[in-house]
Amino acid sequence: MTGMPQTTRPGSRLFAPDLRIAKLGALSPSGEQGEIQELPREDVVSVEITRVSSGPSHYSITLNNWDNAIAARRDAQQQTWPPFKYNNFDHFEFGMRLRIDMRYWPDASQEAAQTVQAAHAWVPLIAGPITDMQFTFTATEGARLTIKGEDDLFPLKNNSEEKVTYQRKTEKFIIEDILRRASYPLTLREPQIQRPGFFDNQSNGITDNIQDGQSYLEYLQKFAKRYDCEMFVEFNDPASTSPAVGFHFEPARSRVSPNNNLRHLYVLERGKNLIEFKPTFKVLDQYTEVKVKGRHRVRSRPQLVQQPALPAVLSDELYHDSELGDRALTPGPDVRTHYLSRYFNAHLARNINQLPNQTNIDEERASAMAEAVMRQKSREFLSITGTTIGMPHMRPGVYVEIRKMRQPFDGFYYVEKTVTRYATRGFTTQFIARRPGMQLPPYN
Repeated sequence: MTGMPQTTRPGSRLFAPDLRIAKLGALSPSGEQGEIQELPREDVVSVEITRVSSGPSHYSITLNNWDNAIAARRDAQQQTWPPFKYNNFDHFEFGMRLRIDMRYWPDASQEAAQTVQAAHAWVPLIAGPITDMQFTFTATEGARLTIKGEDDLFPLKNNSEEKVTYQRKTEKFIIEDILRRASYPLTLREPQIQRPGFFDNQSNGITDNIQDGQSYLEYLQKFAKRYDCEMFVEFNDPASTSPAVGFHFEPARSRVSPNNNLRHLYVLERGKNLIEFKPTFKVLDQYTEVKVKGRHRVRSRPQLVQQPALPAVLSDELYHDSELGDRALTPGPDVRTHYLSRYFNAHLARNINQLPNQTNIDEERASAMAEAVMRQKSREFLSITGTTIGMPHMRPGVYVEIRKMRQPFDGFYYVEKTVTRYATRGFTTQFIARRPGMQLPPYN
């Protein structure tokens, strides 16, 4: 609370959420401050922003559509009756890009610490075009307008106008060529975790097609799933007064240790800032081994390619803090084996998933595919849904640290989805996070 206005009355120091909406120009690599909209601010009923770690994110803004000023002058201005503010599309129109910023009010004092000032600075949550509008006129809620939109991945939903064949091209070349064909103005940014070596190895390209009528986004998502990558747009510098967005296609950020970026680690504690906490385990579906096999992508080498992946690949996603008494985490597939071996023989405790007849593979790509399947299934092992006070900086791609729930729940979780809500009930952030392992009992 440092930096709040000082008063003598107890409980009179204010800490309230604040929101603003900015109209933006055309999508470009350059940042912009935008045109702050004052009129909708007084009409906001609720705002909901849903962000995901990979794929398009969405927003929804509900506004009061009734104009009391016009209603009071009905006799003098019959031409504007009924008194609805937004029916004529003067303020909002389809395709218009909006940016939604949030913060806590009021401004921090200049003497406050930088961390305090940052907490009270505007934080951009999402930017992108309006896609839908819904008008409602009811006896209970009156006149309202709900504006819905997506982030700036939306232009990639356009379809290819022709079939395109790539002959012996790398995945990186294909991704960048798709962006060019889609007339997408953002360029591919550098990843936090290096992409697989074959992504940019020009002597090791593949042959692949984008079909006539297939959306560019759908085609790119195929590569993202195949190699366990995340595709998203994010603000390059959320602290900027003119934030720009960048396009990312990179290996899952859950492989970036939370210790490497403590600024984006959020500690959530029961009884302090963790309002709800719902963990779910899925044990029996875990794969204890994944095998990928198929014919080599080079026709002159018709041999069978087969590569496995074991639970050990999860080591770079299982973090613990030994200084707090946390023990090492056991991967989800090994937890399955640990428990099932008590009731079944060793053969039945295994669950091998074999993907046959894969195309466009060699040893490197088959290994990457097997690892991707192992990781993706293991991430279903432990998922949590939680709600905390509104945290505009918390978004997919970061870690939360749960504390004071005891084991097996305390520890680090990767955030894959957030739903930020601003309404009459307050400002909250709901999140879905995951961890592909747990500490085995007994617990202290």
